[in-house]
Amino acid sequence: MMKRKSLLVVIVMLFLCFVSSCGKQNDEPKGIKVTYVLNGGVFQNCTLPIKQYYQYDEDDKKLIYSPEALVNDDTIVNPGYTLEGWYTEAEFINKWNFETDTITDSGVTLYAKWKKNIVYTYNVCYFDENNNKVVINSYNVSEGEEFNDKRNFADKRDGYTPFRYMDVNRNDWDFSFKHPGGNESLAIDVYVDYIEGEFALVSTKDEFIEAVEDQENIYLLNDIDLENAEIDFGDYVNMTFEGRGFKVSNFVVHKKLLYAQDTEANHLDENSYAAYISLFGKMENSRISNVSFENVEIKISVRPRRASTIFVSPLAISVKTSTVENINISSKLTIVELPEAFDEENLIIFQQEYISINDNSVLNNNLVEISKGE
Repeated sequence: MMKRKSLLVVIVMLFLCFVSSCGKQNDEPKGIKVTYVLNGGVFQNCTLPIKQYYQYDEDDKKLIYSPEALVNDDTIVNPGYTLEGWYTEAEFINKWNFETDTITDSGVTLYAKWKKNIVYTYNVCYFDENNNKVVINSYNVSEGEEFNDKRNFADKRDGYTPFRYMDVNRNDWDFSFKHPGGNESLAIDVYVDYIEGEFALVSTKDEFIEAVEDQENIYLLNDIDLENAEIDFGDYVNMTFEGRGFKVSNFVVHKKLLYAQDTEANHLDENSYAAYISLFGKMENSRISNVSFENVEIKISVRPRRASTIFVSPLAISVKTSTVENINISSKLTIVELPEAFDEENLIIFQQEYISINDNSVLNNNLVEISKGE
């Protein structure tokens, strides 16, 4: 009986909605009428009231079904709103309970009550080259929730490194700010300040050492005291070091040439080698700018007897297609080991950034100093 009654209700309901939208007049079907006033809702492209007609056996409990419960593929929609329930008055006083409430033979009219969808969000944004806002993505949050880029949306901009979060006026974001919520949907924009390129943001000794070991581009956030740690930059190829006016101090660069086949040794002739020693080795397609290296100790250990000449340059052995500007280096050379009978007249120290340079490189406003320790 339940299955037959439900099928009858659905057929009558859909038919009436269709003919009403066409403006036709029809005789009402037999049965107890239930009217659903949609109040702005839409059901199967119909905005007019939905009418259901019920026929019951004498002993049936006169329960009714909501329109959306009778059709699997369709719901009543009202963009921007959620259906809160059906009420027996237009003023939404008494809410109908479809599990327990029953109708009389005179039927009933029910009114849809809609709850406005209120969404609170934080938008993760940035300013493009034309100073226009670009939204990367958004978080839905609750009223009173603080901003937290928990999905790291700031990292989704290819070719850029997020530097800081800020407000629309480019002030640092106040992470104690709480979403104010309210009676309307509200999106709060949080902007990301980017650095063009991919960098390791470095503020501590450990971060600096890790960035060097991983051969990452370096972007200093403050002065770094390396506390006499040993650092090896290797050859600086396709790299960028942006110091932002900060200094890196108190570290050791220990260059070891222990065997004749070491790559830092270059043939002078078949019987001798020249060894080249510097902080950044062979520099190519790279940039180092706006940084001071202070209290740097350059240690050299050269063992091969055929190493007849040793060249020392504070910054680089060679500079090719690179830029070095606004650099200060204050360093001291310490000899740990030299070949037996090595003539220290052949230890040549360059008081400049490089030993060799090509025409495609730019050097500007640099000061390098190296002294020979005891």
